[in-house]
Amino acid sequence: MHKWGLAPSSGCKCGATEQTEDHVINDCPIHRPPHGVRGLKRLDEDTITWLMTSCLEI
Repeated sequence: MHKWGLAPSSGCKCGATEQTEDHVINDCPIHRPPHGVRGLKRLDEDTITWLMTSCLEI
């Protein structure tokens, strides 16, 4: 988002210096899906709920 001028910095709301795809999916305590990549590849109920209620800015 920062690279495209859509966010004031490249940092994540959790305090990480960069909000990359890898950070969001694997490490971010605020945004990561409940079962990581596995849940995104094979949608389960927890991940569907996470997707429906997430406030990710894409």
